[in-house]
Amino acid sequence: MAPDGRYQSRVSEWIMKMSDCKPTSSPPWRGQGWVHGFGLNVAPFSSAGGRGRSGFTLIEVSLAVMVVGLGLLTVFSLFPSGLRSAEEGVADTKCGLFAETMLNGMHANASTITNWNDWANPSTFINITTNNVVGVIGSVASVTFPAGGTEMNRYRLTLDTSNNKQYGARLEVWNGVHGPLTYPSVFYSEFVFEGL
Repeated sequence: MAPDGRYQSRVSEWIMKMSDCKPTSSPPWRGQGWVHGFGLNVAPFSSAGGRGRSGFTLIEVSLAVMVVGLGLLTVFSLFPSGLRSAEEGVADTKCGLFAETMLNGMHANASTITNWNDWANPSTFINITTNNVVGVIGSVASVTFPAGGTEMNRYRLTLDTSNNKQYGARLEVWNGVHGPLTYPSVFYSEFVFEGL
């Protein structure tokens, strides 16, 4: 049931006072939309210039650019740390291969000692086990690894000969020739007499 004219004019005046909007000319019961349950078509909000608002303000665009920029900055800041981690992983692998080669060579040389007197004498043990494997003992030395390659490693080998039944070898390795001698890759191996 459609409202009568008096009801429509009162409601129309009330809406115009409350919302400062103008009703359209067609009555609501002729297929037009209902607004706030009063059955009136209200003209869209208009700006001071008489036209509707369209587009984005400079503040909105600036905020959007700032949010996108912060997101991209965060993503791009992950790349250097990822590359650094990859380089450290490669360096650790090279140090491990060098240490494995050196310590296995020392174990191979130690297995050739069959005389207990040669084993029990620390200087003889050191001469035999480091022969053709280690160049310098006790101080930092540089070596090309693998032989004939271009990569350089620095190492420090320390032998513990205090107990002639079980000798120990501590090998500290740094990848590359340059840089501080901090945070080496440390490897340890023990030698036990296997002769008769």
